Amino acid sequence: MGLRSNPTGNLSFSPSLILLLLLVSLFASVQVYSAEVEKEELDGPKDLGRRSKISWNNVDTIAAKKDVVDSEDLNLDLDSVGLGVFDAFFASLSMIIVSEIGDETFIIAALMAMRHPKSIVLSGALSALIVMTVLSTGLGRIVPNLISRKHTNNAATVLYAFFGLRLLYIAWRSKADSKSSTKKEMEEVEEKLEAGQSKTTFRRFFLRFCTPIFLESFILTFLAEWGDRSQIATIALATHKNALGVAVGAILGHSVCTSMAVIGGSMLASKISQGTVATVGGLLFLGFSLSSYFFPPLFLVALENYHSSNDSLPNTLHAKMVKNGSIFESRKFILSSYVKSEKLNDARKVFDEMPSRDVLTWTVLISGFARVNCSEMALQLFREMLVEGVYPNPFTLSTVLKLCSRVGDVKMGKGIHGWILRSGVSLDVVLENSMLDLYAKFDEFDYVKKLFDSMREKSTATYNILLGVHVRSDVNKSLDLFRNLPCRDTASWNTVICGLMQGGYLNEALELLYEMVENQPEFNKVTSSIALSVVSSLLIIELGRQVHGRILRCGFHNDGFVKSSLINMYIKCGNLEKASVIYSQMPSGFGKKQDFDIVYSDTMTEIVSRSSMVSGYVRNGKYEDAFKTFVSMVRERVLMDKFTIASVVSACSNAGVFELGRQIHAYIQKTGEQLDAHLTSSLIDMYAKGGSLDCARQIFEQMTYLNVVIWTSMITGCALHGQGKEAIRLFEKMRYEGMIPNEVTFIGVLAACSHAGLIEDGRLYFNMMKDVYAIKPKVEHFTCMVDLYGRAGRLNEVKKFIYENDLSHLNAVWKAFLSSCQLYKDIEMGNWVSERLFRLEPLDEGPYILLSNMCSSNQKWEEAFRTRRFMQHRGISKTPGQSWIHVKNQVHSFVAGDRSHPQHAQIYEYLDNLIGRLKEIGYLFDVKLVMQDVEEEQGEVLLGWHSEKLAIAYGLISLDSAIPIRIMKNLRMCTDCHNFMKLTSQLLCREIIVRDIHRFHHFNSGHCSCGDYW
Repeated sequence: MGLRSNPTGNLSFSPSLILLLLLVSLFASVQVYSAEVEKEELDGPKDLGRRSKISWNNVDTIAAKKDVVDSEDLNLDLDSVGLGVFDAFFASLSMIIVSEIGDETFIIAALMAMRHPKSIVLSGALSALIVMTVLSTGLGRIVPNLISRKHTNNAATVLYAFFGLRLLYIAWRSKADSKSSTKKEMEEVEEKLEAGQSKTTFRRFFLRFCTPIFLESFILTFLAEWGDRSQIATIALATHKNALGVAVGAILGHSVCTSMAVIGGSMLASKISQGTVATVGGLLFLGFSLSSYFFPPLFLVALENYHSSNDSLPNTLHAKMVKNGSIFESRKFILSSYVKSEKLNDARKVFDEMPSRDVLTWTVLISGFARVNCSEMALQLFREMLVEGVYPNPFTLSTVLKLCSRVGDVKMGKGIHGWILRSGVSLDVVLENSMLDLYAKFDEFDYVKKLFDSMREKSTATYNILLGVHVRSDVNKSLDLFRNLPCRDTASWNTVICGLMQGGYLNEALELLYEMVENQPEFNKVTSSIALSVVSSLLIIELGRQVHGRILRCGFHNDGFVKSSLINMYIKCGNLEKASVIYSQMPSGFGKKQDFDIVYSDTMTEIVSRSSMVSGYVRNGKYEDAFKTFVSMVRERVLMDKFTIASVVSACSNAGVFELGRQIHAYIQKTGEQLDAHLTSSLIDMYAKGGSLDCARQIFEQMTYLNVVIWTSMITGCALHGQGKEAIRLFEKMRYEGMIPNEVTFIGVLAACSHAGLIEDGRLYFNMMKDVYAIKPKVEHFTCMVDLYGRAGRLNEVKKFIYENDLSHLNAVWKAFLSSCQLYKDIEMGNWVSERLFRLEPLDEGPYILLSNMCSSNQKWEEAFRTRRFMQHRGISKTPGQSWIHVKNQVHSFVAGDRSHPQHAQIYEYLDNLIGRLKEIGYLFDVKLVMQDVEEEQGEVLLGWHSEKLAIAYGLISLDSAIPIRIMKNLRMCTDCHNFMKLTSQLLCREIIVRDIHRFHHFNSGHCSCGDYW
């Protein structure tokens, strides 16, 4: 509407101008689209600066440029047969009528009919719709993205804006009442058409179909129809129904809807002024223009969403080509489709069935395996390629050299370099960069210098590689090189900052990061990850939040690698809640893709993220959350690294969840995971702390390679179980085999001597640590020595040892001394030690409890009362004794006199009967251990209800007689409970294992592993 000549003569319409605008826009869009297709032909590992690309020839070029889009793109079955002409006709007719009423095309036809003769408007609109219907039907059977709606959208935006502004101009120039002039103009057009009836057929056709009104109707209808609901529906129906029936039904539906719009518009024309029609039309067209510009086309969005979610497209296309016999001409295309979809198993099968394979075919498959980190398979393909006599091109060689860098095969990389020189391969900057990067990563500095000097062309990537070499060897030289680089990009900043961070120059790396932000180069995903690593190493959480904010502004927050770095940063900075929130936002389903034993990039991201969360939970003592995360990984069959498994095993040992630890060990054996030093030491520690020293010893003896960490774990395990002489034997064997002990090893040996009462051996190894291995003793070593002397009752030697070594400022040393005073009931010495502890730690409950219990055990009730009243005055509360037992995947907790357990009545009844039977064989309550001034009978009741006795009773009720009873206690086990356990193991022939705050006690047949020395 409104494209006729202006009555005032001030604005004229030229059909050629509109056609020119349309053609220019479409031509530009096709050029852009072709360029975009070419960019996607081959997507291998990230280049070091290459600008050239590999492309298919002949048939495969055409197929690739269609971007693998067939009728499958609409999620319909390609192999189904059309359901008949009539079925297709009625489906298409009803679909068009439903989707066309009231849409953009309908409004345009109605508006134009208000201003122009309805016959011309109708003919122009129907011509456009017929052309569009035929095109859409053909697209549904061939390729539905011949001309992308993304680019025709540019033409629509420009033309809609042009027509809208022109209509608003007409409305502004029109008179107040133009109904009569409008009618007169329409009559003039009709008279011209009737005058042409006497002319030849060609002249009549020309007068009707080459008028500005017809062209305007045709162009606007075509633009409005491209990519809207009705065209999408037509294409979808044509993919699986009879094309002729779809086309006829769609044309008839368009005719009905457009006729209704034209008739309705012409009826309203006599009632609405020219200015109103032009104003409404102009505003609507401007609205269409804004809508085309700001909102993505439905057709394009549908295709993009389909491509991103449909993994079965290559298989469907492959099946269709096999069925119609075109597979022989399109094998390269199918191979490329499988590689792009990361279906490398299917890609390898297609590749193996190809009768002839050229360098491009080999390169596509090698690049596919390289892209998903299956480096060994890619290198094996390269070897097979050479055996078959296929000559690799520079791109193939560049890819393989990067793979050699990744797997650490510098020998093969040198061999390829030699082959390149012998074969006279033309070197470009990218291939030379690949060789330079290979030698740089393996610190082959002579090769790096020679190759760098021989390069005629040097890119920014070349200087970045050289910068990476210097930052690992000479920081000052690398910084000078960085400052003097001829051109610096984001990779240059990333290289030097990462190198400084890895070299331990964290403050320098942070300063350079600030400088990078000030200079405002591109802040990419790699920069984000490096910045987060620097922040997590420095533990500056506020700076980490700032980096997180920048990541959100840059739009990197959805990248899996960046999210993993964020999780790690928040965990290391102690904000586990924020890390949990970010982790919960990661998409599920990662880590399950397995094809040729490939570890995909998204899988690695998931592995790192989950490993970080598990280790974070363990580090912060949230063992239950760590167990839940691990169990979910096992159930979802997510790949796990050894670090994750070792972290969970450590959590089992710390939490005393022995049964879960055994299940994890079984999982390791089932999956065939090879035990490394870290995982082996974790398993030994778990079994030792779970009370099964024999299992720990079996794992230790099965290892062919033993390092100091594994030796130390086994020695410490023996120390926990009171096997001091075995610990010393292992230590001497370790030294005999040439292994150098570290400070942790000596802690284990000294603790073993302490628990076994081996005073002379302890003194020998303490001096050996200082004199032979030049290890400076730490607080843990001094504490072991004080405990060694104190357990043996040599309290005066303890006092002398503390002053000789200037240990009076160490709380742990005085606590060990006070514990020994309580053990030997030396109240005078205990008071003296307590005074010093009160000055060092006035709010620590430990010294008060030890002193109070010491006084109570000696019946000095007033002194015990004063000590407890002093605690209350300072607001210090006592941690109650608590015991745990693990039964049927559930942890049961008990405190003295506890009746909160659901089976408390049964527990107390069984315990009373058991105590009665034990008294028959000589068990007596040690009422001196009662810490309250009560009668003897009351004291027996208090002793009988100790938490470990309640736990034992529940274990005897709940567990089979062949299963050992394992109990954990948060305090040192008292003498009365120790006697109770010995006699119970003798009476009931049960194995009882108790782990208190200091060590393990194995009760069996009336004996304890500690030899009553604890």
